Amino acid sequence: MQEAPAIQIPGVYHRCVGDITITAISDGFLDGNLDAMKNIPQEEARQILTENFRPARRTAVNCFLIYSKGRVALVETGCGTYMAATGGKLMQNLEAAGVDPKAIDTVILTHMHPDHSAGLTDMIRASSISPMPNSSCTRTSRNIGSTMQRWRAATSARRSCSSRLAASR
Repeated sequence: MQEAPAIQIPGVYHRCVGDITITAISDGFLDGNLDAMKNIPQEEARQILTENFRPARRTAVNCFLIYSKGRVALVETGCGTYMAATGGKLMQNLEAAGVDPKAIDTVILTHMHPDHSAGLTDMIRASSISPMPNSSCTRTSRNIGSTMQRWRAATSARRSCSSRLAASR
């Protein structure tokens, strides 16, 4: 059984919520251009980044360990080196945190975008075997379509309910 962590180290951040410990583990970062910035002129965005000592539009890629009732789940596997050489630090940071990958019994992928799931294929490709042989892998939704359909249905239901309430007043 993997014990919940007791100390902080670089690349790893622990947070206790009740009797559950959640640990953020860095898989690295992705630098992007300013084309993705919306509702702000690129020059203004560049100036804000420069004034705040930021070299680029940098996105941290994090994975999370959840310790609960003697079990350990890994949420997301990061981007690995699939998207950039600055990723792929998950296994190194698990080791630094003293986590044996064999102690992870569940891997949860929230969705299949490469910044959330490509680290899994990197780990398998690098080791030729599952780096977490005792874990099962699951995802929380099939695809963005089904998530969007549920969101649209919920939005439609809220609007319908609001209309009925307004009409009854």
